[in-house]
Amino acid sequence: MVSGLKKSLSFICLTCFLVFILAGCRGDKAGEPHGLIATINGYELTREEYESKLARELDYTQEYKTTPEARTEFLDTLIQKEILIQEAMRLGLEKKSEFVRAIEKYWEATLIKNLMEEKNKDISQRTTVMDKDIKAYYDGLKYEDDTLPPLERIEPDIARQLKAEKQTQALNEWISEVKKKARVTIHQPNP
Repeated sequence: MVSGLKKSLSFICLTCFLVFILAGCRGDKAGEPHGLIATINGYELTREEYESKLARELDYTQEYKTTPEARTEFLDTLIQKEILIQEAMRLGLEKKSEFVRAIEKYWEATLIKNLMEEKNKDISQRTTVMDKDIKAYYDGLKYEDDTLPPLERIEPDIARQLKAEKQTQALNEWISEVKKKARVTIHQPNP
């Protein structure tokens, strides 16, 4: 049944794609909305939305090639995804507590990840490693291992290592400061 549905969706997708191609990719024929690629049960997929989603896919999957066949397959995937979303909503699945909890967890994780990335970028731009620090680190390593290659050969690696350590320390200090500024009251110390 799934195979038959996929074939039907592929046929519909190919038909939509061919109609789009025959329309000259402009979509400004009489009665046809500008930039509309497909309509799925009333949902309008615009060229702008399609291109945006395709660009995000290219960011995630570097080996993805945008051949005409791949673009058609991607359109098919978007149509199938929209159909399944609409079906899930028709069944009221978006209101179930498991779904809501999963969205909350994803939202929180994504928000924290974005915050940490922004702060890390900021810290990285302000973090420098001095030559004297690299030399001191190298001397410490050399003291422990006299077979160490010359400083010139491993200096970039040491610089990266020291910068990463400084960034981690700065990030941990920033988190501590944020925690200090927060007003927290623990009502049950052993919940």
